[in-house]
Amino acid sequence: QATSVLSFPVFDLFHASRVEFEPGHLSFAIDSEDTKERDDAISIGKLPHKLIEKRKAIGMETEPDDWLFIHIADSARFVPINTPIDHYARYRGTACYLPSTSFPLFPAAISKLMSLRGVRQEYLLSSDPSKWNSVIEGETNYCITVAAKLHPKTGELLDYEIFPSAIPAVVNVSYRDTEALLKRAESSQNFIGHALQ
Repeated sequence: QATSVLSFPVFDLFHASRVEFEPGHLSFAIDSEDTKERDDAISIGKLPHKLIEKRKAIGMETEPDDWLFIHIADSARFVPINTPIDHYARYRGTACYLPSTSFPLFPAAISKLMSLRGVRQEYLLSSDPSKWNSVIEGETNYCITVAAKLHPKTGELLDYEIFPSAIPAVVNVSYRDTEALLKRAESSQNFIGHALQ
C-alpha cells in the first residue's frame, strides 16, 4: 500500500485556495532531539497578502499586526481519499509512542514525505546570515495553518483564520535548544533567538 501511495500522483485539493507565505517567513518546528518526522511548526508575522485581499473582499479590514501561526503538515496531499491507506489511518486515529517503540499513523516512507522539511538551527547559526534566507527558501512545505490574532497583554483571542498554506523550509529546534536560544536572545547577533522571542 505504501508503494502504491508513493507512486500515486499528488493531487492538491486546495490548490486554488492555498496561501503562500513570503520566502523569508521563518517558522520553527520545536520537538524532541530524536524526532524523525516533524509535522507542525509555529511562526509569528503579518498575514500573507492573499489572505488580506480575501478578507478585504468580504468587508473584513485587517490591521498590520503580528499574528501567531500554527502550521500542520497537510497529509491529504499524499493520501488519496478512500484508498486502503486512508481507511487504515482513519481506523488507527493517531500515532502511538511508547518508551521502547512507536507505531506511526502511516508507513515510514509516507510519514517521511509528509514531514515538514527544514534545516537544523545549528546550520543557520554557523552560516553567513546574509545567506540563510536562500536555505530557507529551498523547500516548500504544504500545511493547514491556524492563524490567531491575540491581545498583546492578555493573550485573549481577537480573531482567527484557518486556511491551506505553503511555507518555506522550517528551522528544526529541540526543546533544550529553544530554552538556550531564548536565554541568549539579548545578543544582537542571535537572530534566531530574537525570532523565537
